Amino acid sequence: MGGWKTKLGAAGVICTGVGMLIGGFVAMKILVDGVGLSKEAFASIKGEDVDLEKYEVPFERHWRMSKLKTFRTWIMYSIKELKLKTKDEIVGELNHTFKPKYIPILTEYKFRLGEGFDFEKSFDALVNPLLESNLLNKRNGDFMITDNGKKHIAELTRNLRFLQ
Repeated sequence: MGGWKTKLGAAGVICTGVGMLIGGFVAMKILVDGVGLSKEAFASIKGEDVDLEKYEVPFERHWRMSKLKTFRTWIMYSIKELKLKTKDEIVGELNHTFKPKYIPILTEYKFRLGEGFDFEKSFDALVNPLLESNLLNKRNGDFMITDNGKKHIAELTRNLRFLQ
């Protein structure tokens, strides 16, 4: 029985040592990140621009994809309901909707949905999946919503009514 206690005691010491190393690493990581964030907070207090790009958000890719989906949905809605047809009209509407001149707090912290997004340059990347999915058609430079696109928008707006 003495051998059993000795083996268990050695395993306990090893586990404790590993736990201490992991705990020490986590503590150091928290400390280093805290110092970095404190520097950013002081810079922000002084009125300097803060670069939050270097802090990766766990759901950042999902956020980007959701933004693209929102922009594409708004394009379809604008064509259907606002009767927009040309690229210039659609880009103007995207800028008007997602990059408003001033919204308190959101504008100051650069947290508008269209912030940093160039609708003019990214227009083809936004519209091509809609064309490929047969949600939109393009003829002579004018965009038209298809029956599939109309059904898609109708489904979304019907679901929104239930959320209100």
